[in-house]
Amino acid sequence: MSNNASCDALYVNKQIVSYEQLHSMSLYVASLLPKASTQKTDHIAILSHREITAYAAIVACVMADKTYVPLNVKAPKERLVSMLLTAQINTLVVSVQYQHLAIEIKTHLPALELILIEESKLFLNASNHITPFETAEKLSNSIRYIMFTSGSTGKPKGVPISEGNLLAYLDFVVPYCELSSDDRASQTFDLTFDLSVHDLFVTWLSGACLYVLPESALFSPGAFIKKHQLTAWFSVPSTGAIMQKFGMLKAHAYPSLKLSLFCGEALPTSMALAWQKSAPNSKVVNFYGPTEATIACGYFEVPNDYNEQQVVPIGKAFEHMSFAMSSNEELLIAGEQVTSGYLEATVKMNENFRQELSEQGKNVTWYYSGDKVAQHEDGYFIYKGRLDEQVKIQGYRVELPEIEAIAKAFLKNNLVKALVWPKEISSFNKSIYLFVQASKNEDTEQAIIEHMKNQLPHYMQPKKIVWLTSMPLNLNGKIDRNALRAMLE
Repeated sequence: MSNNASCDALYVNKQIVSYEQLHSMSLYVASLLPKASTQKTDHIAILSHREITAYAAIVACVMADKTYVPLNVKAPKERLVSMLLTAQINTLVVSVQYQHLAIEIKTHLPALELILIEESKLFLNASNHITPFETAEKLSNSIRYIMFTSGSTGKPKGVPISEGNLLAYLDFVVPYCELSSDDRASQTFDLTFDLSVHDLFVTWLSGACLYVLPESALFSPGAFIKKHQLTAWFSVPSTGAIMQKFGMLKAHAYPSLKLSLFCGEALPTSMALAWQKSAPNSKVVNFYGPTEATIACGYFEVPNDYNEQQVVPIGKAFEHMSFAMSSNEELLIAGEQVTSGYLEATVKMNENFRQELSEQGKNVTWYYSGDKVAQHEDGYFIYKGRLDEQVKIQGYRVELPEIEAIAKAFLKNNLVKALVWPKEISSFNKSIYLFVQASKNEDTEQAIIEHMKNQLPHYMQPKKIVWLTSMPLNLNGKIDRNALRAMLE
């Protein structure tokens, strides 16, 4: 991190925290964490949102060589409990303002230890301790963080990312981004979204300052970029599309930006070009990568006036990673960033991780991404959609079978199908529709809606339930998704 402890490290909730203060705050939190010998695992969950406590707790976990597991404060309680059980969490670091939620969770997990953090104590501690940053040596196979993604079985899947996985990412991306202590980088992603890991570690390893956007600015960030003269930007393309729609990408609007990264969903070429004009001094780059391959593993720098595709290509693999294409046009990923598999995974869950012999006779793990691609004659890859029923909503991965599994169990009815509409890759107005073969009943509909709210995060909840007298079937006897989509047109 920054060699100058007095440099700004973090801006959040209208407060500036220096590297010196952040270090002292994190030492305080680290001192509250349990010793390794008293725990079954070194996994620490964090329940906080866009406040200093969250960031100090993450740094504390790194200092203490603990695995951090961020939780979304808006997620349904039942889902949080499921994640804590899957990750074998014994300790939960909680901001005081979320202690009521933490106490509710503890009623389901009585052995869970709660560590309540008051922000005032963090600042008091920061004024009493002055210690320069020192990076502790970590084992490459120790788990640095765990992120949860949607799972097709009805339960979220835990993805453990090792120290080695993360370092491989940072070794390439930190020098690529070329940030310094003069830079001010955005932090738009929720901490449960693995792209947030880039924000924290790339910014702080470069000695730059991380600017956390308040919730109110996430979908209209133009004024925030200008006010704080941000120099580095990273968000899902949806954010840029909303800015474009509402006229916030005017020419030369953001001259302070020098680096603009997008990731998490398909990047429309029209939006990328509009962003280039609004940030004329910025390089615009499309990052690509699933959570299983640590944040991102491919990139494409958008040339000026690029017009070959409607959607910006996912590009080429990072230099220490490899891309390949299977016979059915599926993108395969290998390299140091690929995780070893899911937490508590069945054989079927891990079937996308496959060991194959390289030309040199070494075992190589290839991750079968499920993304359909084409390869350009210049070697880079172009995204063509999904080969399965996974979709992206607001940048989040959503397994439609997970929604179906929850609905089927509640309704005791297997004739259920979830679809996303519109289906176009570049559309940002996607919503989920749930089709059910049954007679419409107002009480049942209200009950399933409430059940979904209690089981799923907001971006996975169906916009509408469509009741059908009979489910359309194709020639193979399977539910005809095209016929269902035709009902929405």
